[in-house]
Amino acid sequence: YQRRVREPKLFICENPLGHFKCSRIYDFTQDDLTDTKWKSSKIAILDTYNKVFVWLGSLCKNEHDKKLALMTATEYVEKATDNRPKENKVTVIDETQEPIAFRAAFPGWIEAEKKPISKQRSSVADDLLKEYSKTYTLEELKDKANLPSTVDKGNLEFYLSNEDFQKIFSMEKSFYQQQADWKRAQLKKDAGLY
Repeated sequence: YQRRVREPKLFICENPLGHFKCSRIYDFTQDDLTDTKWKSSKIAILDTYNKVFVWLGSLCKNEHDKKLALMTATEYVEKATDNRPKENKVTVIDETQEPIAFRAAFPGWIEAEKKPISKQRSSVADDLLKEYSKTYTLEELKDKANLPSTVDKGNLEFYLSNEDFQKIFSMEKSFYQQQADWKRAQLKKDAGLY
């Protein structure tokens, strides 16, 4: 019996001009995570076969992109056709908090100084996705100071239930997304969500 060696795969997640995408990086190194042009604001997905990680750079503040990366990684594991254990959960990690299973995928990993995390993060993506998927009333969304950090303050309208969204904007979310930027901005202002 010969055990098959599986090469780890690294994907860098980007959202240029509002179009989220994950690009595979071949022959990757630690520098691909910490490239100075990104200033540690990037998100990466690392597939080691036995584990899939969503890595969040220290300056990554875009909650919408975090949610999309978590959804992408979760779907990636669910749809994998390589006989990987389906019970493996996607693990979320912060820059400088990388476990050994993550670091081992990078040749010559240089340990950075561990930085304290401002709050404890759930290590399982499913739990964090539940937080990102919560809906709020219009009144709750207008009270931005009391919203959790998982709410993307630039896209508050998407945290409305489908029914509330329809009442407030007189259209479905899919039609709203097709509107021009200026039109969506005006609708958000009219609803008090800007």
